[in-house]
Amino acid sequence: MTDSAPIQPDDNQPSPGNASAKSQDTGYRRYAILGGAGLVAVAVISLAAVLLWRPGEPSSQPDHRAVTAERTGSPPDRSPPQPTIRLAASPVPATAEQLQQEAREVAETLRSRFPELPEALHVVAMLAAQLRQSNEAEELWKKCIALSPKREAYYVNLAAIAMDRGNSELAAQTLQQALDAGCASSAVRHHLAIALNNLGRCAEAEGVIQKALADEPQSPGYWLVLGEAQLKLGKAAEAETSLRKAIDLGVQSPAAYFALGNACARQGKNEEAAKFREQFAKLKASQPLDPQQRYQILSTAEARRAAVTTLCEAATVHSWQKDFLEAERLLLRAIALDPAHADSCRALAALYRGAKMPAEERVVWQRLVEIEPHSFSNYLRLAKVCDQLGDAASAGASLKLALAIWPAAADPYAMLAQFYLQGGKASQARWYAQEAVRREPSAEGYRFVASTCRLLGDTAAAEAALAKARELEPGSPKPPPVSPQRP
Repeated sequence: MTDSAPIQPDDNQPSPGNASAKSQDTGYRRYAILGGAGLVAVAVISLAAVLLWRPGEPSSQPDHRAVTAERTGSPPDRSPPQPTIRLAASPVPATAEQLQQEAREVAETLRSRFPELPEALHVVAMLAAQLRQSNEAEELWKKCIALSPKREAYYVNLAAIAMDRGNSELAAQTLQQALDAGCASSAVRHHLAIALNNLGRCAEAEGVIQKALADEPQSPGYWLVLGEAQLKLGKAAEAETSLRKAIDLGVQSPAAYFALGNACARQGKNEEAAKFREQFAKLKASQPLDPQQRYQILSTAEARRAAVTTLCEAATVHSWQKDFLEAERLLLRAIALDPAHADSCRALAALYRGAKMPAEERVVWQRLVEIEPHSFSNYLRLAKVCDQLGDAASAGASLKLALAIWPAAADPYAMLAQFYLQGGKASQARWYAQEAVRREPSAEGYRFVASTCRLLGDTAAAEAALAKARELEPGSPKPPPVSPQRP
């Protein structure tokens, strides 16, 4: 059967990695970990956005910068502020028992401080689920639902752990409760279909998962659940089509190949059935743990992941409750346990951004560039914070590295054009601006090119750039066709 596991909240709350992901191996949705202040998703920005680029809006977070001479009345130091942090470069040694104990202490502190806050109880429930304390996790998620009945992830978490224990009846009831509460997402329907399949209510499961597929037709896990339901209903040909679709979209679970082998065998396709069963055996051998054993014994690596996750999630809750120092402490500790944990780093960068601590934020973005060298947004964020610190040279260096890695992207060229213009280097600004509009033509971009041309005294080039801008303006009239001239 298709298995299930706890997921995380997916709402408008800021949290690193809060984009949902579908597990292609198990056929159900897992939400990213609830953490700091959100994965930094930097969309492709126009040149106009670059021109209007300013530091972020003031935050409600207090300013936690150290007292300087400027604040005490002494002569101000105009040099860029120095960071007050350093990040661990290698993981701190710890045993599995020590890591589990630390995670428990963090979770219990959170529960004692915020006993009626569902986000805090969710952190405790997630840890309990990972430590195989299913009864405690179930009770905590039931309380989360009572406190926040519109948060669908709490229902799905409760249902997932119930199915792990083999209690699909509780899972189905919980997910139906979610639908009745207005949480009618495809994720809820997906998990409900899994529970209904487990209960043998396959006709209902087929109808439920088809509604989910109407919303997300490219979800491989949904096709897997549909194929399993159809197979149990005796629709072998339809099941084969659905299961092949699931595998084509990326599912690589033993359940998919086992079901597909059976679907082929029922149609007399014995050679194909044998091939799929062989693949099932290979995958099964490489995945020895079943859902009942998944969290039975944590290895040191798994205990470390659980501890880092708990620290990061707890930091988020403390940040929401305006406890900057505890949030910072937890995130720095999470990074000490796993210096390459990107979610903890992004959460810490967001925390410092909200507290107006650009020197510290810069340290974190430098780490993110190291551990995620192919993330375009990391270079842009690093450049932005360097510019806020008055270090235009480092900002420019970050952007030049970005355009070396992504030569077809317009953003680093546009931002470099802005930096050079601010520095009074109009010639370089024009070159980068021209490269930006060559990659991504826009009216704003051509107007910027025109402004650099005017600064250089090139009136003809400025007029040509403005003409291009007018052509690209929304709703601009097209020039009339040229009438043929008599010789």
